[in-house]
Amino acid sequence: MTDNSMFCEVFKIKQIILVNSGASCYTKVRIDQHTALLGANNKGKTSMLNALKFFLLPEENLNDCVNKFGFKNPDGYYNREQSFGFYFPDKNSFLVLEAENPHGPFCVVVNAGGKQFSYERTGVPVPYSDIEHLFWDKESG
Repeated sequence: MTDNSMFCEVFKIKQIILVNSGASCYTKVRIDQHTALLGANNKGKTSMLNALKFFLLPEENLNDCVNKFGFKNPDGYYNREQSFGFYFPDKNSFLVLEAENPHGPFCVVVNAGGKQFSYERTGVPVPYSDIEHLFWDKESG
């Protein structure tokens, strides 16, 4: 019998950031601690949590979106055009996940891909604080 425990990595998801995505200009939510999302109906709470699917599912596009992602509203499911337009309304739309493993903190950045309804992931081996200036200028009025 082989000991597979040496191949086990522990990952901790720390926060998710939406930049010009999900009807948000810039939203950053810690998910590694107790967090409450409060707001009126249809203001993006579920959409933010649904954005985690872009990181956790092995998909590369929103084709067959209903079956793969199941993004839903009270009237039914969102199709690929609606979903893509919501999460990636333009070339400056990003989803960022900050996580940590035994090797240290890292980020996964998701942006619109080169093919229709596709998206791409890029791994960056630094904490989000090191790249935040690329997405948001804190000093700007």
